[in-house]
Amino acid sequence: MSAAQLCFDFDAPQAVGPARRKRSVSPAAVRQAQEAENRRLKAYWEARDAEEAAEARAYWQVGMVTSMPLWAEVQDSTQKYTQMLPGVVESIDGDRAAVRIYAAPEYGCWMEDYPIHKKLAVNVQLRDLGRYALNEGLERVVAAGLLATGDSGLAAEVRAHHRNAMSNFAHEREIGMVAA
Repeated sequence: MSAAQLCFDFDAPQAVGPARRKRSVSPAAVRQAQEAENRRLKAYWEARDAEEAAEARAYWQVGMVTSMPLWAEVQDSTQKYTQMLPGVVESIDGDRAAVRIYAAPEYGCWMEDYPIHKKLAVNVQLRDLGRYALNEGLERVVAAGLLATGDSGLAAEVRAHHRNAMSNFAHEREIGMVAA
């Protein structure tokens, strides 16, 4: 037999090691250990929340473009919306912000006649505001100082792009590339 081969003797008796004694642990000790672990985890999450809140307070400023969180409350509306919406931070009070929603083609958003366009989302936690994948059209409008009116050139671009995308989708549905 070469050194690279292995052999097993499945009929060989199994070696029995010394018997291990089980440590007896009192239920009180187990409960104390669980309570200590729960306190440790609670302290960890509280410290992490405080750190995230401090980081958000340092980052966000009035006038910055953001993506609205999924659970924002919208002033003058009984509904809560479950989508990311482009907006601009209007005010900051502690760990909360008020964000104006800009959901129209003149602001880089493809939605037409959206009911909460220019509504104010209130009580939005700063740490929940979106920093990434921001609406580039809204950023252009803010940089140009056109928040009051929007940009008609941008609206034409957005509408053309959306019309083209929907046309392609309809074509793909017709030829069976996507479900009807």
